[in-house]
Amino acid sequence: MNEAALRTIAENPTLFKIVTPVDVDRFEALLVNHPNRPFVESVIYGLRHGFWPCSNADPDKYPSTRDFPERDHSPADLEFLKQQCEEEECCGRFSAPFGTPNGPLQPGMFCVPVHAVPKPNSDKFRMVVDHSAGDFSLNSMIDRSDVHVDLDNVQDLAHNLLLRQRLRGKPSRWLFKSDVSMAYRRLPMHPLWQVKQVITVDGIRRIDRCNNFGGRASGMLWCAFMSLVLWIAVHEKGIDGLLAYIDDCFSDDPSEHLIYYARYDDFLPPKQVALLLLWDEILLPHDKPKQVFGSVCTIIGLDVDLPRMLISLSEERRITLVTAVRDFVLNAPARCRRLVEWQRILGHMNWGLNVTPLLRPALQSGYDKTAGRTIRNAPIYVNAAVTRDFLWFAHVFERFDGVHIITSREWDSSQADLILNCDASLSGGLAFWSPHHARGFISEHPPAPVDTETIFWYEALTVVSALDWACSLPQKPNRLAIFSDSLNTVQMFNSLRARPHYNDLLLYACRTLLLHRIDLRVFHIAGELNVVADALSRNLLHVASQYQPALRIHLFTPPRVTLGAEEEC
Repeated sequence: MNEAALRTIAENPTLFKIVTPVDVDRFEALLVNHPNRPFVESVIYGLRHGFWPCSNADPDKYPSTRDFPERDHSPADLEFLKQQCEEEECCGRFSAPFGTPNGPLQPGMFCVPVHAVPKPNSDKFRMVVDHSAGDFSLNSMIDRSDVHVDLDNVQDLAHNLLLRQRLRGKPSRWLFKSDVSMAYRRLPMHPLWQVKQVITVDGIRRIDRCNNFGGRASGMLWCAFMSLVLWIAVHEKGIDGLLAYIDDCFSDDPSEHLIYYARYDDFLPPKQVALLLLWDEILLPHDKPKQVFGSVCTIIGLDVDLPRMLISLSEERRITLVTAVRDFVLNAPARCRRLVEWQRILGHMNWGLNVTPLLRPALQSGYDKTAGRTIRNAPIYVNAAVTRDFLWFAHVFERFDGVHIITSREWDSSQADLILNCDASLSGGLAFWSPHHARGFISEHPPAPVDTETIFWYEALTVVSALDWACSLPQKPNRLAIFSDSLNTVQMFNSLRARPHYNDLLLYACRTLLLHRIDLRVFHIAGELNVVADALSRNLLHVASQYQPALRIHLFTPPRVTLGAEEEC
């Protein structure tokens, strides 16, 4: 326990307050039926007493008090920061000034640097509070693995749209997105964390009492609160299919008619009105300009077109992503990038997967490089594998039209245009066959990469070979089902995730699928049912012919699984 900080808090009660607009009593009453009581109680406690950001740092490894020299600001930046501090103070989120200008901090206090940055596409600024700056930063006290959050995305929305279209027999009428104003700032921090959030602008010191965008745990805290808001919306207010990405809530609405929302003096989709009424009930602030709806709606930076069932990325955003990826690998100083830069570019690329999910394997080498790294500014070498994969990602994304057609991934082999069966054997080779064409294909196995589980790599290579053959047909399948008796192979192709050497196979397969616009599913088949492919893989051609007398058997050469930005897609 930080005795110095506790003493400072006790001696300065006006500096440290719990500030939130949320009607905590009403919020708690609406959660009375929630099944996870410990989780509910922890969030309610945070709203009443302040949230703790999962900091488990050893206090003996940190100084009791830490000041940070104020950064140099331009006159315009300084004027903005001073005005912003006054506004935050008026709202109660900042304390009144304390101490003398540039005077010493009280025991237990940490000063956090701030600066101003321009808002995108605007002449306005926003205040950035840097919780990661310097030694003994606040974010260094928080383990990144403790604050990970999986957010809803546009692909989740696409899944819901297809599901509801199937259930209702027709598509929804509206899309909508609603935004909580100043989301993170609506949550109070615990006084023992507030004491570490001293803001200094023009020598004037104030306490930041609330959750801040710069904190490593800030997103997790907000999502914990917002997940309960969504639970109320779905289970108590009947707003089905509601999704959330940070402070944006979005969904579809089948209603043909809009209804009146008095606060905005406007007509909105019924589900959106129900959500806003819930926010009003718990006093969660929102502003009219951030509440949008239509048959076409921009959600998480992507345009979702409901009538045409399309997700698209604007030309400007597509070029911005491509340029950022190329700059990351080609202009890296001494071929190194800081961990925080890796995290930003991987996040940007991951966002792009909403319109090109097949490019996911290109990110794997980047995740491998950053796995287990925790020091934010530590340099990490941009190796050849990352350079190749990222440039390939940029190459494909640049030539991609930015449009993703919302189609169901939930189909089975009976709905496939073509079915192929695969197998591999260490004693024989690789084999696949087409029941429809009564044709089988066999090959000796090429040398496998080092550090691979050989049979697994051959099983996966056989799937890639079968895909290659399907793409050579005059009538290419729209839906291709490939059966394999290797569970690892099935998982790899359906999740689009693999270890490094196997990832090369995925990259090759994804390039092929994008080029030919084929929807691939890999299904598992028990070994005892995969008899023809098994016999072919063991060079038992007479056995295969006994099972399929009309089978014609051919030799094939597996594709060279190499990729590069020079390959067209």
